[in-house]
Amino acid sequence: MAENIAEQMSEAMREVSVAEFFEKNRHLLGYENPTKALITVVKELLDNSLDAANEADMLPDIKINVEQKKTEVKSEEYLFSWSKVPGDDERNLRNFLKKQFNLDWIENAKITNDGEKIRLFSDKNWIELSIGRKKEKVIVNTSNKKTFKLKIKTEANELIVYQLITNEVLEDKFKVTIVDNGPGIREDKVPYAFGKLLYGSKFYRLRQSRGIQGLGGHGAVLYSQLTTGKSAKITTSLGKKIHYFEIMIDVEKNEPQVIVHETRDNPDGWHGLKLELELEGRYIEGKQSITEYVEQTHMANPYASITFEGPNGKVVYKRLISEMPKQPVEIKPHPYGVELGVLRRMINATNTKNIATFFAKEFSRVGKGSALQILKAAGVDPKKKPQDVLHEETERIHKAIQRVKLIAPPTDCLSPLGEKLMEKGLKKDTGAEFVAAVTRPPSVYRGNPFLVEVAMGYGGSIPADQTAQLFRFANKVPLLYHQSDCVIADATKEVDFRRYGLSQPSSSLPVGPLVILVHFASVWVPFTSEGKQAIANYPEILKEIKLAIQDAGRELGSYVRHQVKQREIRLRKELFEKYVPELAESLAKLTDKSKEKIIRDLEKIIRDKDTKKIAGGEGEKTGAAEKEVKNEGEKKEGELNEKGNEKGTGSEKEPEEAGQ
Repeated sequence: MAENIAEQMSEAMREVSVAEFFEKNRHLLGYENPTKALITVVKELLDNSLDAANEADMLPDIKINVEQKKTEVKSEEYLFSWSKVPGDDERNLRNFLKKQFNLDWIENAKITNDGEKIRLFSDKNWIELSIGRKKEKVIVNTSNKKTFKLKIKTEANELIVYQLITNEVLEDKFKVTIVDNGPGIREDKVPYAFGKLLYGSKFYRLRQSRGIQGLGGHGAVLYSQLTTGKSAKITTSLGKKIHYFEIMIDVEKNEPQVIVHETRDNPDGWHGLKLELELEGRYIEGKQSITEYVEQTHMANPYASITFEGPNGKVVYKRLISEMPKQPVEIKPHPYGVELGVLRRMINATNTKNIATFFAKEFSRVGKGSALQILKAAGVDPKKKPQDVLHEETERIHKAIQRVKLIAPPTDCLSPLGEKLMEKGLKKDTGAEFVAAVTRPPSVYRGNPFLVEVAMGYGGSIPADQTAQLFRFANKVPLLYHQSDCVIADATKEVDFRRYGLSQPSSSLPVGPLVILVHFASVWVPFTSEGKQAIANYPEILKEIKLAIQDAGRELGSYVRHQVKQREIRLRKELFEKYVPELAESLAKLTDKSKEKIIRDLEKIIRDKDTKKIAGGEGEKTGAAEKEVKNEGEKKEGELNEKGNEKGTGSEKEPEEAGQ
């Protein structure tokens, strides 16, 4: 019995393709519900277009169109019974003809019915309704040669005339089209670029980019195919011929199916990509919407021109700067971030002559001296062939790596937003009165270099009675969902904003006219899922985000305290001005001087002396003291960070305590 069951179970076993897995688990890619699915499709396609333009060092010009599909629904509406005109249904007929032909004379026209024809007429005009031969339609003719048809049916021996009405009904399906001016895709790679999951060029590269896994665009095509059964339409060109494809994914094999491939002339020399998908979705505006995603994307990529046209109109995000950001450089893996299994695989796959050369060639920040130091600590002969290294020796090498001090990974693989760009973007998009921006020095987690940037916008048109808004970015991509699962939110809540003059409920974001932008840049962003909406909580990452927020927070606190001081000065001044007339009257009685002259003198004192003394002298002292505190805090934080980054970790002592 058990043997039979085992045989049956063995026969049922088969390989599951990646496409088949994600078809059943589409929520892992961000397609959890119709609203989020539509946003995810736009997100993935927009990210791909920006990445392509960045790699080609081209200023992006991207057009996105989201069109809701409509269905024509035809219905019949009762107009009149043929035998009741003239009579009970005469008014229905007059009203219909008056509305249909916009003719006022019908209201008072005479009407006759000989059984075959109904006639409405005046001295100069007429309209005639006649029954067709098969008694299926009524033909309407007018004296000004207009023709119209109505439907007629026989019901209970009565001829009933109906009007055919066509209504457009909005579907829960959308057509998403994106067009960019990037470099395009070579025609032989197009089917795989969109029809084979986990196929791409970025997975093995260690450099900052928006997409990494080879799932984004493919997932959008898969979702479109799953919900509508229609193929993806792709048009691309490198500047010569235009290639048009219609592609679907063979889910069981995870292979592309090319339905159509046409080659077309390209007289204008266009280069880029156009992708059209039809899919189920739900369109909203406001929070967690396509418009919010596009707006935040432009905030982090102001060198891009993005045009978005949706069901409610068009929005154009103009290019704010005409300079492309510095391109990140690809680096080799750092030994601190390599797991034992990966190290073993790399050793088996290398073609180097000995294990010492392997380390110097395959890793970053490992020279001949460092390689010999690692191997000596592990007790392994440096001249040994990599393929001859035993598993036990690999384990010793892996442990020795952690004990040897190595230089941190290079950071030219990262492309930060920059403080000026963040200030400009945040002021424009939020209307903030004051912006403090900070870019932290690069750090390391699991051998992967990363850096954190923070910008805080305060005052202006930002609502003062609401919880601060948190903008989260990973490699210049907005993160709209799963905020509570993200290390950025955790780190922000752990910072004490009361030190900076803001109110803050326990374990929450601060309350006040404040927006906080946090950008995490790395060669490998540790997302919590394939949907790429939240960053995992690594201690090194949490610490750096807190330090960046605190750096910007000190600048913000200085500004807030200065504003409070100025407000107090204004209140004192207004209070003094309020009693100037009474004071002047009393002084006039005591000194026998003119009251008007005393008022002028008092106002001059307020304007030229007291205000200047309080606002200038005390303000300068306050600003100097705050600057001194800030500089001292930054100095001590730098020392803490330098110590902590020797091997990617460090002391968790609060920098604010050091600063104060």
